[in-house]
Amino acid sequence: MARSGQTAPSPHATRNVGHQVQLGRRRPGMSRAHRASQALRLAGPRRKKREFDDDIDLEFKRRATELARMALQHSKDIPYIRNILASVSQYKASKIPSLHHAVVHQRWLDLQADGKTQTLHEIKRELKEDIESGEFDMEAIDVNEKERLVTQVLNHRMLKRRGVRSTTRSVELDVKQTASRIGDALIDLHFRTGVRGFALVSRGHADDPSKPHFVDSDDAMAYLMEVYGISPYDFLRSFEAWSCTRDNGIVDKNDLGSMRSLVSTLLTDSLRRIKHNNTLSMDYVNYDVAIREGKGVELAGWPADVPMTRPAMWNVETVRRVRDSLRSGAIHWELIPRARHAELIAANNAKRAAEGSGALRKRAVRSDSGTKRGPNRRTGKKKKTAAANDDDDEEEEEEEEDTAPLIPPQTISAPAPVRGNEAPNPFPSLPNGAAAATTHTSYPSLHYDPDHHVPAAPDLDALLALPSMLALPPLDPSFDIDGVEDAINAFLASGAFPEAGTLGEQGFANDSVAPTPLNGAPTPAFIPVPPPTQFLETALATASAAAALPSNSFTTPAVVTPVPPPTRLGVSSRMNITDGGAANPQDNAAPPTKRRKVRSDAGVPRKTKVPQVGQNNASSPPPRKRKVRSDAGKRKK
Repeated sequence: MARSGQTAPSPHATRNVGHQVQLGRRRPGMSRAHRASQALRLAGPRRKKREFDDDIDLEFKRRATELARMALQHSKDIPYIRNILASVSQYKASKIPSLHHAVVHQRWLDLQADGKTQTLHEIKRELKEDIESGEFDMEAIDVNEKERLVTQVLNHRMLKRRGVRSTTRSVELDVKQTASRIGDALIDLHFRTGVRGFALVSRGHADDPSKPHFVDSDDAMAYLMEVYGISPYDFLRSFEAWSCTRDNGIVDKNDLGSMRSLVSTLLTDSLRRIKHNNTLSMDYVNYDVAIREGKGVELAGWPADVPMTRPAMWNVETVRRVRDSLRSGAIHWELIPRARHAELIAANNAKRAAEGSGALRKRAVRSDSGTKRGPNRRTGKKKKTAAANDDDDEEEEEEEEDTAPLIPPQTISAPAPVRGNEAPNPFPSLPNGAAAATTHTSYPSLHYDPDHHVPAAPDLDALLALPSMLALPPLDPSFDIDGVEDAINAFLASGAFPEAGTLGEQGFANDSVAPTPLNGAPTPAFIPVPPPTQFLETALATASAAAALPSNSFTTPAVVTPVPPPTRLGVSSRMNITDGGAANPQDNAAPPTKRRKVRSDAGVPRKTKVPQVGQNNASSPPPRKRKVRSDAGKRKK
């Protein structure tokens, strides 16, 4: 103890005060005479060692020649034969100390307690003399004493293997020598078996004096640079930093929640590792069916008194026991043999077939089993239906726009009384509710359904047979009918053409005065115009029908006299009948427009139609080109 106190204890021994410490041993130095005699004494053994090494080298050469001969004779590889010859293990199984070793160790401890020292050879010789003289009888030792002596030797050996070094020098030398032995073992193992390996050695605390280093065989450390792109020295420095900070602030949590979570993680990770599937999860409820039958694995070493339930249902003692068993490997996953797996499947099928057994009932098979299912299958169907509805609505709008200018011939009857917010009768001379004889004016191939707003499309012959006022746009119901009649009478009295019905198909004698439309398009010179009397009646009926179409506030007045076939008269296109109406132009109110049908998806944003490639989209204007800068192509300052 006095000599060991001359140097300060190692930081490792200071941090581990509760561990047993083995004392350092200092050997006395040799004198010059002792060194000279030691050199003379070692000269013979050194010479013998050189001769032995030469014989070993000669034997290796002879062995190499013999291996080549055997490989050529038996058509085998030399490494294959060498591995067979070197397969005998040189290691021996450890055994417990014998009673003789235990007694020798006890006598050495007695000498240490008395302050005396003897060599091992002297202690064994003295014990042999005592046994021969009968002073000590080995067979007289009882069983308890034998067990105590053997346990004492085992504890001493454990102290030598794992005892904390007391000084810094001893720590540094121990690390260096142990790492050197590990490196020699790896190199020898590579030469014997061809196995490559490397080992990293680093201090565990910043105050330790040992320096980190690595040992390898056959340049195995090149693996780090070639695969991970990091040099062995950088990797060693990272390992040293991790090792020095490993124990700082890391506390093994032993609370109930942490242990339960750790047990679940250990079970799931080990299951995924043995099945090579990182998506598996532990099933505690259906362990026999889902895990043992389905996966073909089972937990070996599971305690019989622990139920196969979730760790959240276990108490502290059960969780701690299962956790320690999983860490030590007492509980582990193993594959079920095929024969036993087949028996397990047959037993489970028998349970399923048993009447009243619903625990092992299989799940129902989906109706679309085996077909590929997409996540947006239903959503895509809705989008397709919505797009079809948009196309139908647009087609309805186009039909309404095309048929809006047409005035459908309908049943002409007396005006109906005003109800609610309906518009009043625009003709004061025809009071609301006046009864009149109804006469139906019908035209061939022109049908109108009063339950729908869009009439059936007429053919061309029926359209040409209509009076000219029915082919014109709807007239303003507020125009002056008397003024129109006076203008027509004055026009007829001027003598520009004979009476109605006397002109033939030739029309104007001079083609130069043929009417010319305002927009420049060719217009036929003959427009079917009825006689003046029927003209006014037809105009009145047409205006009434046009005014009654959008609001249904009244119906057109009855036309008592049927319209005869019209006579073709030449009329100038510059004649505007509506210009001769009211005295004040501002009194001419705009005609009421037809209300458009409200869309079913009104207020919902709709997708705009994107024209296909090559499609001529006449409704949208061509894209405007970007204006070129005035300084384009010039280098800016």
